[in-house]
Amino acid sequence: MGRTLLVTGLLMTVLGLAACSGKSGAAGPTAADANGAPSTASGPASTSTSAPLYPDWAQAVFAPYPNAAVGILVNTRMYQFQSTDDPATVLAWYKQRVSGNWAKDATSDVWSVTSGSVQISVSRNDVTSTPDAAKIKTMVMISQRS
Repeated sequence: MGRTLLVTGLLMTVLGLAACSGKSGAAGPTAADANGAPSTASGPASTSTSAPLYPDWAQAVFAPYPNAAVGILVNTRMYQFQSTDDPATVLAWYKQRVSGNWAKDATSDVWSVTSGSVQISVSRNDVTSTPDAAKIKTMVMISQRS
């Protein structure tokens, strides 16, 4: 768990810097649907705009989150993105789409579930070292398990 938090913190910093550069794959304005889940004005988000490099193995389990500010394929088995949505909104969206035994880590505010060979972790963004990092409220890590 400690290694995951370290990697998450490091990636948040890198992704925050990428967001500041203006080269993100932002999806644009969002609205909440009838269930309170975010959705883009034009319907489901496309992989190329809201989740660049979203891996096929994750796409096979669930569609990308529609309001990803920055997404990065960390390696062939891990994808991570940031969202300006609050963690409760992101978590509710995933819980509606991914069934399983969602669990909150006892020492942090990280929620996770494993669905088939894919694990999803949703956490609050605690890194605010860059000017735009404070706008990023949620971090999501999606990893492929063997």
